[in-house]
Amino acid sequence: MAPPLHRMSFDTRKTLILRVRNPDDADGWRDFYGLYEPLIKRFFQSRGLQEADADDIVQNVLQRVAKAAPYFEYDPAKGKFRSWLFTIARNELNRHFGKVMRRPASTSQPEVISNLVSADEAELRKSWETEYRQHLFQWACKRVRPETSDQAWKAFWGTAVDEKSATDVAAELDTTVGAIYIAKSRVIDKLRECIETVSGEWDLLDS
Repeated sequence: MAPPLHRMSFDTRKTLILRVRNPDDADGWRDFYGLYEPLIKRFFQSRGLQEADADDIVQNVLQRVAKAAPYFEYDPAKGKFRSWLFTIARNELNRHFGKVMRRPASTSQPEVISNLVSADEAELRKSWETEYRQHLFQWACKRVRPETSDQAWKAFWGTAVDEKSATDVAAELDTTVGAIYIAKSRVIDKLRECIETVSGEWDLLDS
């Protein structure tokens, strides 16, 4: 079920992050795994890791998150959740690389993992940031789209994603430019609120 799209309090927006602090919240952990496991796996696979290697690292990352979650204090002023998750993923990649080097006869790809470990930190963080934003955007779109009229969604998609002018989209939809801006703004608000329910972050749709 998609999260509610009404205006939510600050604490409610961080519901999923706060829920995984409780190891007994099976539903919370299922939702967390369902959202973040594909992102982390795709991030490693897109850089050349075989599926088996990516699966191993992802499971280690999620186990680390599970151990750290009870002590995780969400404070945007001290750092973003996505940065915290990236750091854990990066550390687990380094650990995996160490294991590969100690088991040269394994089926892993030491040269690929070595390239990842030695990759420029700024570049790797930038790639993570991009994929994180895209993943949560696509996830939110799947939940907001059924709650949005065709007209409003086309207004949003045409201007925000396809980057058409409001004038052109208004002509296509036989409406006013003002109506296009209003529809776009409302859809973005819904997407932002949807994302905030799982990430607690405000800026994923900015820029």
